[in-house]
Amino acid sequence: MPRITLRPSFSKDLDGLRRSSRKHYQRACEILMEFQRDIEPSAQRRAETRIVMIAD
Repeated sequence: MPRITLRPSFSKDLDGLRRSSRKHYQRACEILMEFQRDIEPSAQRRAETRIVMIAD
């Protein structure tokens, strides 16, 4: 199972997203839950993504 490392400001950024765009916040939470359940995320991956997967 890959280890997920979040940058220190991630929770602050997520909170800001919750305040600015409820729809995008909910989608981000869905993707985080997929990671937590070890399910392949339904979102497309991009090079500039804020979530980085590191294989052990």
